[in-house]
Amino acid sequence: MRQATILKRFIAAVLGIIILTGNTLCAQPVSLFPQGTVVYSDVPYANDTMQKHELDIYLPANATKNAPLVIWVHGGAWMLNDKHADMGYMKQTVRSFIDSGYALASINYRYSTEAVLLGAMPVDRPDLATQASPVTYVDKNDPPFLIVQGEKDQSVPNTQSILLHSYLNLAGVKNELVIVPGAPHYGEMFDAAYIRKKIFMLLRENLK
Repeated sequence: MRQATILKRFIAAVLGIIILTGNTLCAQPVSLFPQGTVVYSDVPYANDTMQKHELDIYLPANATKNAPLVIWVHGGAWMLNDKHADMGYMKQTVRSFIDSGYALASINYRYSTEAVLLGAMPVDRPDLATQASPVTYVDKNDPPFLIVQGEKDQSVPNTQSILLHSYLNLAGVKNELVIVPGAPHYGEMFDAAYIRKKIFMLLRENLK
């Protein structure tokens, strides 16, 4: 589970906002970002030449060298999509990051084969299920979490978010769980004003 540990540390270094995004693939239009946004595309971040180790950086026009950074980790079950995915239905949220003075890094990453290697129900291989579960890696040093998931998610049961919420509480980690009424696994219902308000409240409290 080395990859899971690295990813956990990578996200924790920024903040620990979890938005369960979907499996759509869409190249983000330039118009998605405010005028004057500075873009650095396909920047390598792992000292190699793999496209899966590249990221795009979006900076506000008046960004300082110490601008707080939000990392965008696209959805796709760790098996598909790229750094442009999910932005299309989160237009207002993405734009608000830049408008509010945050830098945004959207990353590619290597796909995981561990989900395929499970090949069994958790009740048959609880050892592998434990290794694959995020709650295994919860500890008191984790950053604050905002967990957002759809009530009608048919891809991932929202009981998993409820379970993560409970484990974070047990570890004493500050967190908030939002189950979006009527929402599926992904879509524009997650780009709602009340969710953005919670996101930016968490960012202000921890990054600025």
